[in-house]
Amino acid sequence: MKVLDTLIEQRIAAAEARGEFRDLPGCGQPQYLEENPLIPAELRLMNRILKNAGFVPPAVTRMKEAGKVRHELVEALKNGNKEQQCQLQARLLALELTLESTRGAGLRVPQDYRRQVAEKLAGEKTEEHDLT
Repeated sequence: MKVLDTLIEQRIAAAEARGEFRDLPGCGQPQYLEENPLIPAELRLMNRILKNAGFVPPAVTRMKEAGKVRHELVEALKNGNKEQQCQLQARLLALELTLESTRGAGLRVPQDYRRQVAEKLAGEKTEEHDLT
């Protein structure tokens, strides 16, 4: 695989030396990589609004939780705790299945998350009226 990677890098370097990348759109302009360009624009906008309001999408929370479970599973494997390994593997599988079911399925916002957003927005609206 390293041979293929080396070949690709050589061809990219040669094309760059010939100036083949100079006319690409966005050349010489800063690239904003904070947001994933593979996510549709309307979802990126929604995620940015929720992020600015202090909300974390449920999928992100699940991904962080899955990372913690993976770390705990490694520790359980080192310690040889079979019972804990089984519990953690089951929890990790459940988290991964939940994440997999939400990928590429369009916008599905869980009911409790919608309720939390509505409560937060209603609270902010009330607070704004109290100040005026």
